Amino acid sequence: MDKFTVVDLFAGAGGLSLGFMQTGKFDIKVAFENNPNMQETYHKNHPDVDLRGDVCTADYKEICDKYGMIDIVIGGPPCQGFSNANRQRNHAISRNNILVKQYVRAILELNPKAFVMENVSMLRSDVHRFYLDKKDCQLIKQYDIPRKDSHILLLESDFMFDGALSVIKNNKNIIKYLWPSEHYLELNVIYKACKNPEKLTKTLQKHQKELLKYSQDHILNNPSKNYILNEGNKAFSAI
Repeated sequence: MDKFTVVDLFAGAGGLSLGFMQTGKFDIKVAFENNPNMQETYHKNHPDVDLRGDVCTADYKEICDKYGMIDIVIGGPPCQGFSNANRQRNHAISRNNILVKQYVRAILELNPKAFVMENVSMLRSDVHRFYLDKKDCQLIKQYDIPRKDSHILLLESDFMFDGALSVIKNNKNIIKYLWPSEHYLELNVIYKACKNPEKLTKTLQKHQKELLKYSQDHILNNPSKNYILNEGNKAFSAI
């Protein structure tokens, strides 16, 4: 009997691929995994599978040209943005959520007989959001996908300052004032611990080296008239 051909998205170490292969009814043709360490593990577990990187760059027409029609799509997009454990407390919308849309793209372009998507139950909740990209509009219209607009508060009134609108309306200004992700993540770790004094003390001690290093990039030798730079100076001077 011919086996069903499979594409595995967000393949990780290859556990889902293994489960399908063990039935003897499925042939994993292509797998996508962007993490180099996971790629190494997946390749050791499934050396004969065509292993590729970033699923956002997937060319499904090329895959079909090379392997024929794909019968099954499997995979588990990252779930942090939908998890109860995460709760998206520090992001209006988790950047990982966009990867679920990549899974949807694979289904639409490969048109398989069936698909299996592993994720958390909170994916169905109205609490979690996706950014609406202009190119999504045609998809929403074509498949009559229900949507609900959400207003996202960018800045509390207490923190409004002169020139705030000129910053958020200009992408160059946003990039100009954007902290490096590692700096933000370090402060975010402290923020999550700040309600528990004992935990906060341990967190500050654990991250002391990185915090002091990153602080030097934000502490001003002389006061600035720039509101954003001054606020960064206050934050890291406090550290």
